[in-house]
Formats: sequence, structure tokens, C-alpha cells
Amino acid sequence: PALVRGSRQAFASDMARMVEALRATPPGDAAASVMVAGDPEYRCEDERRVHGIPLAPKLGRQLRDICARA
Repeated sequence: PALVRGSRQAFASDMARMVEALRATPPGDAAASVMVAGDPEYRCEDERRVHGIPLAPKLGRQLRDICARA
């Protein structure tokens, strides 16, 4: 970053302004929001922190069986 903009702080400031401008852009689909790199992953993390990590039924059964034997 420092090579591109002179300092890490200047680069971070530029990136923050760019992200802010992108998020302020009206979305092409009114039902969606404008996202930047990492946004889908952050949303997924937030969802999983609240509701847990989804497991396939078979894997859930296998894990319960393992726990029952421990």
C-alpha cells in the first residue's frame, strides 16, 4: 500500500473513501445492496454467529454418534 500511495495511512484513507462512494451508489437491483469485496463473507459470518453453522443431516448424525460414544 505505501508504494501505491506513499503511506499505509493514506492508502487506507483512500480505500475507505472509495468503499463509501461505492456503497452510496444506487444498486442496479433495488432489492439488493451494493457490496464490496468481503461483504458477503462478513454477512455470512454474522448469520452463522447468530444461527450456527449449517450441517448436512448426515454429518450432524455422525457428529452426534461420535459425541455419544465419547
